[in-house]
Amino acid sequence: MTRPAKSKFSSSSEEGKYVIENVKNNRKFRENFFYGTGYYSLESIRNYITQCIRTSYGYKMDPMEFGTVVYEHCWAEGTWHPFDTYGGVYPFFAWFSSVAFHCITAYLDEMGYIKVMRERTPKNTKLLLGKHSPEGCLFIINEVMPNDECKNLLLDIYVEKKQDAEIMQNLHLDEEKYKEIRNAAEELFKFRIINSTYNFEDYVIAESSARDITISIDNVYPWEFSFDTTTTHPLVDVFPSFGDKADISSNVNSFIMDVIRFLKWNEIDTYVFLRRWDKVPAADVAREIGKSRDWVNTRFSRLRQEFRAFIRYWWSTHCE
Repeated sequence: MTRPAKSKFSSSSEEGKYVIENVKNNRKFRENFFYGTGYYSLESIRNYITQCIRTSYGYKMDPMEFGTVVYEHCWAEGTWHPFDTYGGVYPFFAWFSSVAFHCITAYLDEMGYIKVMRERTPKNTKLLLGKHSPEGCLFIINEVMPNDECKNLLLDIYVEKKQDAEIMQNLHLDEEKYKEIRNAAEELFKFRIINSTYNFEDYVIAESSARDITISIDNVYPWEFSFDTTTTHPLVDVFPSFGDKADISSNVNSFIMDVIRFLKWNEIDTYVFLRRWDKVPAADVAREIGKSRDWVNTRFSRLRQEFRAFIRYWWSTHCE
């Protein structure tokens, strides 16, 4: 999808309104925005955030999963509420980068796919800004730092990629003073990251020592099961036993519960899946279990993926 001529929009706010209006009302535009490529899509945001996740955690996030999580967050059961918070101060895609950062980070954290030690201070951490693109550094520094000399110095180092000698000459500093000022700027940046509500922390700082990261392979590949081929798995008998129409509902429910027990979901996951599967609104389920609606939506989406993946695997193993 190509970008229209610049003259079409007199401000970034107008362009943002154009994107939001089309996401809400144009199905083709919406699908490309969340899953496709090109200017009016999340392609660059998706590539950057998934690369951050892979670099920082070793977790490879599927592009379709990324699009689905962000889509369900923005959809908010038909309200598109997150889009209504766009104020037009920043260019739309710069603003939406923050929305996606928060959404994806919260999703991974809530789902437990990544566990990270969070006891951090400016003294026991190091910056990872050098691993990121100048565009990514520009966005994060602008979000986190106030407009002062420290911010300007960080922009010179990580966005403009100026050499130390050039910066010292421009600021009329000797090496000792330059190191002192640079250290102060980086310490302030880390302090603001750690003590803020931004979800950039795990992308741009890390413990000075080795990080304690655990990734659950069972969560990443939930459908890789090992069946005992010497006996008949109890689920194999379900489909042939449907029989009369009156028995179908009971047998389907029994089958679903057999799958859930096999997947070893906990009580909360089981409750969320069954209630949402039964078309109970996410807002109602959220109130019942004391979670947010976004949490329920993203959790149900992942559980549904696991369930469907298992059914495909089970069917190909036993019924084809």
